[in-house]
Amino acid sequence: MRSIALLTVAAVAAVWAVVRHLPAENEAVAETAHPQQIVGVSLDALDNGHALPVSALRAVLDTKSGDLLDPTNLEHDRAAIRTVLEGRGFLGARVEAPTVTFSGGGAYVVFAVSCGTVYHFRDITTSGLNARDAGLVTLGAWDTANPERVERVRQALAEVAGGKTVIATLHTDTAANAVDVEFSIK
Repeated sequence: MRSIALLTVAAVAAVWAVVRHLPAENEAVAETAHPQQIVGVSLDALDNGHALPVSALRAVLDTKSGDLLDPTNLEHDRAAIRTVLEGRGFLGARVEAPTVTFSGGGAYVVFAVSCGTVYHFRDITTSGLNARDAGLVTLGAWDTANPERVERVRQALAEVAGGKTVIATLHTDTAANAVDVEFSIK
């Protein structure tokens, strides 16, 4: 009986010694993830988030899980998020500096985003254009304000301007969430 008790104690001690030298769960993660390796990237809506186009924003991010943390990519991503939102008419969008948290041997990156309200074109005017060229202005009042569309129209006007410079001037009325655009030839 005494030998069974001794064998039991020896077996328990052996198991305890083996378990004691196994890495803990968080130690195993730390060994597989470099401290500067990105474990997760998320977007956090600061306002109601009803219009946050998550899939479109994720598509422009250079920062991905598994990559090493790169401040240059984070700043690029911040600008890219803002560009996507502005292209959808959120001219007052804010993208905060990303928050980076280190946990479990890796980095978690969070982009805090506030879309704000959608801006619309209000008054579209032209000066120095003939009637035919003014027909190239395809922006309409109360269309969603989109800087890329303004630039496309400006370029189309420049192609027919005969070497003259075409300028697009935008006036933003934040109280009305409206943008007035004037195209002029110099």
